[in-house]
This record gives sequence, C-alpha cells and structure tokens, in this order.
Amino acid sequence: MMLADVCSDEKKVGSRRLAVALLERAIKRLSEGDEWSCKLASCAKISLALELVDPPRSPGAEIPLDNIIQCLSLLGEAGDEGHPGAEVCSETLLKRLGLHKSS
Repeated sequence: MMLADVCSDEKKVGSRRLAVALLERAIKRLSEGDEWSCKLASCAKISLALELVDPPRSPGAEIPLDNIIQCLSLLGEAGDEGHPGAEVCSETLLKRLGLHKSS
C-alpha cells in the first residue's frame, strides 16, 4: 500500500497504473488474512477508489465510466466492512459527478 502511494505521487508515465496494480494486489492479499488484515484491505479499497477517480493527469481527459463504477463498488464494499470514511467518500464522489445518492 505504501509503495502504491509513492507511485501515485510520481508524475511519471505508468506510475498510476502501477499504483492501481499494487493496491489491487494488496486488497487481494489482505482480504485473505485475519481481522486486522481485512481492516487494512478496506483502507486499501478506499485508496484504490481515490486513485481511480483522481483527476486524470492529461488536460481535458475525463474519468472513464468503468473507473467510476469500480470506485463506487469498492466504496460500497469498504462501507459494508465498516470503514468509517466510505460513506463520506461515496457522497463526495456522487456530488462531484453531479449525481444524487439513491436510497
């Protein structure tokens, strides 16, 4: 997760893709562990969701719909697992996209 964070901060081509891959791997491995590992997996899901909707680094580029769907799914999973920030992140994303949260 820490390496993904470093890659995310880099401005080099390919670092974002590497950050996403590292976070996906962390989620998979942590989800198979004990209770605390699963809690860390929820944090990694939030980090991955934020990485997926981070404003694209190329000017004028839009966030792909697949990324938005994956992000909302990750935030939903993290919320179901009890992550306290998942709901706030979901609401913020929906507001940013100009969508409303359906009950």
